[in-house]
Amino acid sequence: GTHTLPASSTTGAYAINGGILGGTGAIDLSGGNQSVTFASGAKLQASSTDSLTFTLGSGSLDLSAALSAASPSLLFTLGAPGSTVVAASHATFGGGLLNFDDFSFTTGAGFGPGAYTLFELTSFSGSLGTSLTGTVGGLDAIISLDGNDIILTASGVPEPDSAAALG
Repeated sequence: GTHTLPASSTTGAYAINGGILGGTGAIDLSGGNQSVTFASGAKLQASSTDSLTFTLGSGSLDLSAALSAASPSLLFTLGAPGSTVVAASHATFGGGLLNFDDFSFTTGAGFGPGAYTLFELTSFSGSLGTSLTGTVGGLDAIISLDGNDIILTASGVPEPDSAAALG
């Protein structure tokens, strides 16, 4: 199932052992330096239209076990370029585990060529994988680092859909 977080949450650590954690707004666990940990098979759902922010103090947004699973564990909707999907004080990805196929991208209103901040981070542990390219909404896309931020850059001209090409 899907667990949708309220617009503001301030208590306890979160262990996501299955299903989907999604929502908008802020999760501030910095007072207790708590973490949000995703187990294998768990998924994080967020949108650049209304980003999800984790303020964890010395805690971490730990996605390493979820990223080791075979299916996409990051379900992100991308709106207009220049927007941020997830912001966190610290994230843990594991060594070489974060790849393009860890994401399932949906395009929202305003999607087009440009840069999208997938994760805006103060710091992170781990590294990007080696498979960092794909397509989103018919555009070529690549995932890269910009300081501590993880960026998706979409470029090119989307292919016209077949109905428009025939009409």
